Amino acid sequence: MDFLSALVNGISMGAIYGLIALGLTLIFGIMKIINFAHGALLMLSMMIAYWIWKFSGINPYILILIVSPLMFGFGYLSERFFIKPVLDRQKDVREPIAVLLLTAALAMVFENLALMIFGADYVMAKTTVTDATIVLGGVTLSAAR
Repeated sequence: MDFLSALVNGISMGAIYGLIALGLTLIFGIMKIINFAHGALLMLSMMIAYWIWKFSGINPYILILIVSPLMFGFGYLSERFFIKPVLDRQKDVREPIAVLLLTAALAMVFENLALMIFGADYVMAKTTVTDATIVLGGVTLSAAR
């Protein structure tokens, strides 16, 4: 039964990674931009959600509805003020290296900004769901997933 628990937990983590990859694929498919800052924006959204939870006590699942539009706006502003000017300068010939370097630089800026603001400590939101488990047959699942 440990194998089944590991299998189900692996599938749930794979689904989370799949959603992250879906976002990256949408950006590349629609805008033709390889966004190296995608992971940094994801990390920043999680840290913002954690600190809002810590100081306000709002349920982390409700924070998805708050942080998602906030990060959408942040991503839009990043595209509008950083990426779009680079793409506008390359109307005739689109060289992907300029946008690759820009998004890599944005990733570094976002990561170091988060490091300065939030610190380097590992944090986790402890809720009533965090330690709860669900037993289906002989498979034990974490309720948080």
